[in-house]
Amino acid sequence: THIAFASERTGNPQIWTMGSDGSNQKQITGMSGGACQPSWSPDGTKIAFISPCNGKREIYPGARIYITDSDGKNTDPLPIPLNRAGDFAPTWSPDGNMLAFVSLRADGRPHLFLFSFSDTSFQQITDAAYGDISPAWSSSGLQLAFVRQFPNPQIWITDLTGKQQFQYSP
Repeated sequence: THIAFASERTGNPQIWTMGSDGSNQKQITGMSGGACQPSWSPDGTKIAFISPCNGKREIYPGARIYITDSDGKNTDPLPIPLNRAGDFAPTWSPDGNMLAFVSLRADGRPHLFLFSFSDTSFQQITDAAYGDISPAWSSSGLQLAFVRQFPNPQIWITDLTGKQQFQYSP
């Protein structure tokens, strides 16, 4: 019943929430470098987002993923090693136990990674030469759809190990 969104109305993009009818708009972040790409946890208690965030882009070099309570309290970076290259595009698994995200940490190109909240581990699951962006979970939580930038964007699907990848063909 709530929407999280990024707005530049204060001069720097920040995360805001509001009711589904547009009421009760509230700024919940105040990151000096801005904040964007909000993603609600399935139970609605947490929001993942990135910072810094300068403008709308496909990739965000230098960004880090943060997790905050739905009211903006208790904001902490995702507990993975700091990577100055950039981590972005967080999206929660349907059960809320994992976060898929894109990172430039491996070789400077965007690849998909998974973070597990149960043991705070993370792993790279794609490594294509052209880069992979925009992860989206299947409703079962067993696969991810994503955009492979080869050389024209294509939709691909992978299992959670990254070993079974195939191009989507409608």
